[in-house]
Amino acid sequence: MSVPSVPHAFSLPEQQAVYRAIYERRDMRHFSGGVVADEVLQRLLAAAHHAPSVGFMQPWRFIRVRSQPLRATVHALIEEERILTARALGEREDEFMKLKVQGVLDAAEVLVVALPPGREQHVFGRRTLPEMDLASAACAIQNLWLAARSEGLGMGWVSMFPRSNWRNCCRCPRAANPLPFCAWARSRRFTTSPCCRPKTGRTVRRWPTWFLRTTGPSRLHPMSDGALLMAAALLLALLMDGAFGEPPAWMHPVVGMGKYLSWCGKLLPGLRPPLALGSGALAWLAGAALVGGLAWFAQRQMVFSLHPVIAAVFMAVLLKPMLAWRMLRSEVDAVEAALQQSLEAGRERLSWLVSRNTVLLNESEVRESAIESLAENLNDSVVAPIFWFVLFGLPGAAIYRFANTADAMWGYRGIYKGKNWEWAGKWAARADDVLSWIPARLTALLLALVAGACPLKTCGLCEGKPVKRHRPTVAGRWRPWPWRWASACANPVFTRLTLRANRHRLLTPFPRKNTHQKWFWPLFYVR
Repeated sequence: MSVPSVPHAFSLPEQQAVYRAIYERRDMRHFSGGVVADEVLQRLLAAAHHAPSVGFMQPWRFIRVRSQPLRATVHALIEEERILTARALGEREDEFMKLKVQGVLDAAEVLVVALPPGREQHVFGRRTLPEMDLASAACAIQNLWLAARSEGLGMGWVSMFPRSNWRNCCRCPRAANPLPFCAWARSRRFTTSPCCRPKTGRTVRRWPTWFLRTTGPSRLHPMSDGALLMAAALLLALLMDGAFGEPPAWMHPVVGMGKYLSWCGKLLPGLRPPLALGSGALAWLAGAALVGGLAWFAQRQMVFSLHPVIAAVFMAVLLKPMLAWRMLRSEVDAVEAALQQSLEAGRERLSWLVSRNTVLLNESEVRESAIESLAENLNDSVVAPIFWFVLFGLPGAAIYRFANTADAMWGYRGIYKGKNWEWAGKWAARADDVLSWIPARLTALLLALVAGACPLKTCGLCEGKPVKRHRPTVAGRWRPWPWRWASACANPVFTRLTLRANRHRLLTPFPRKNTHQKWFWPLFYVR
């Protein structure tokens, strides 16, 4: 193995020695006594004094404890505190009592690390963060520890002591701040893992490079910022959707969103217009904040607490309910299967998908409506959740799903099922329009590309024809998806629906009597 020719870099053996000292540093509890030579002690203290300190304040002070009676007093104080700590741990009391502090009596040297009074005068580097003197002292302890390991000395520290008792024992000034004391001598053995490691056996939290967050240009691995984790979670979620479909209703998060919206919907429509608009907006914002907050907390816990593979699996499980491609495909398949039986059966099955009256639709219009519902819900159930997941992770997908559910339940104009949603559902409808604006156009382009046609030619822009800037309403409800797709999906059932409904045409608008020109209109309205 060769060392890269980097200026000022250590040689390979020197590098290996440094990393070995870091990896093999241990908090020792059992010592074999002996004496530490004065020259070794001087080297160790010199290493400690070469630690970095903010403003070069060097706030640490080392007190050497050589008196055996004083050590016995210290040991008694530590033992008393150890018993109190064990009782506070509850179930882990027996496990904690196995940790001995006999090293205070057996160690060859005992040092007390303290922060002296007067350090408040050092302003440089610690005016806004005064605790940086404590960080500087911790660096000195780390240097001392690594140097002791390289000398073959075991070292341990203890922090179970009341500070007032320590000041009295060591005759420190009242303003001094005693820190953990250190003890070292020849150790009986160096363990391969920390004595206080978690029960899982994991010794160190592993932070892959792609979890490192940066605020500027980065030269990290291309998979930084969780890109690989999110891609794996998305792929697993799509596979889960295709294999298992929708989860049970009792554990479906969208069902929970619907219950919240249904509860709020009982109160909003009966309010006066200004109050209904404001209350609807507040209820929407509260629900979105709750859903997004829970998704953010779950994602954060998975990313920073679990192995990347396990985190990807759990994230996929939470992302899957936001996608519903299999259910959408099966529902459209069911419409065609019902049409094979009779027109009445097809109309009945179509009523599950659309909110318009299906009684007067002919066979061709039933198929067109099914394809129309497919196109709209392809955006709502697949493209848009993926779009917001890629941008903002689980919170983005969850908030969009909440917004889409709110629009489906509240986003109606005028009277719907005996309730006036004109103002109560306006915020939900507009929020869904905004969040669907870019994904809807991506869905349109994707479907056109799959169909092998140019969207611009289809809408007449390439021919210089004017573009209609309106979108129809269905049963008084503003629809965020204005196109009526007749062919764009590779599924054979969709292709059969297309050919029977509107052969040789890519896109057709479903006829509407009432159209309105609003601020939200698509980039192109396909003829």
